[in-house]
Amino acid sequence: GNTEARYHLALLLLTGDGVDKDSEKALSMLLNLSVQEHALAQYQLYKIYNQGDIVNRDETLARVYLHRSSESGYSIAQFQLGHLYQQKQLWQDAVKWLTLSAQKNYAPAKSLLVEVKLSADKIAEERANSDNTEVLESNDTDLETLQIQSESAPSLLSANSNEPVLSLISNEDQIARSLADNTKVMSNVEKLVISAKQGNPIAQHNLSTLFSIGALVPRDNRKAFMLMQEAAKQGLTQSQNSLAMMYINGVGVEPDYQSAYFWASTSTRQGDHEGQQILSYLISIAQ
Repeated sequence: GNTEARYHLALLLLTGDGVDKDSEKALSMLLNLSVQEHALAQYQLYKIYNQGDIVNRDETLARVYLHRSSESGYSIAQFQLGHLYQQKQLWQDAVKWLTLSAQKNYAPAKSLLVEVKLSADKIAEERANSDNTEVLESNDTDLETLQIQSESAPSLLSANSNEPVLSLISNEDQIARSLADNTKVMSNVEKLVISAKQGNPIAQHNLSTLFSIGALVPRDNRKAFMLMQEAAKQGLTQSQNSLAMMYINGVGVEPDYQSAYFWASTSTRQGDHEGQQILSYLISIAQ
């Protein structure tokens, strides 16, 4: 159909195969298709943001698009997501996505699923007599009780408090450009929750992303949206761009292109290139 034709045209524009290469137009087309839950377009966006060749590398958006493609049913995305969770030793999530991929007869998923189940069973046996669940309580209505797999946290979060959680804020220089002070990101989830409640925008951004992808905390797009909104209000350009994308894709909120335009414009005024790309996309679909 027309949707598939637009997807294949976007790929041609991306590679310059038989047509003049136009990465910006290809990105715009893929973003538009992603809003329509096109699984292959979402997977291409994951690769684009993960590789950082034609846009600034953004692991936050890459993970979001990998999840969205997986949820849309693309077996290769499900395999990649399962493999990612395997590397983080989050066995339950790894089994979930690898099983879905294997059910579509994707051979690499079938093979890895056996390996993951063996590893998970071995670790479960070793931990049989210990309680590994920590319950974090919050009086904030926006941060309800969380159940964290405390043994899994060190494998996903950096042990060095100078490093950002999941590299969601890519480096200290980027933080310094957006904030007056250079706040270190906590490597402990409980402290991250407390710091977010106290108004630390970096903690709010990173906790938002954890909620968005369901890593270490139960997935909750509404909480992800509210936390990202708070971080964006404090001037963090990466949060402003992520919030704009949430409005575009309807993550935790009804799709709202006017609000997306507002936040992309806000980051663009601070000289952010990613904000400019989001603006270009919004302008292109309004024409």
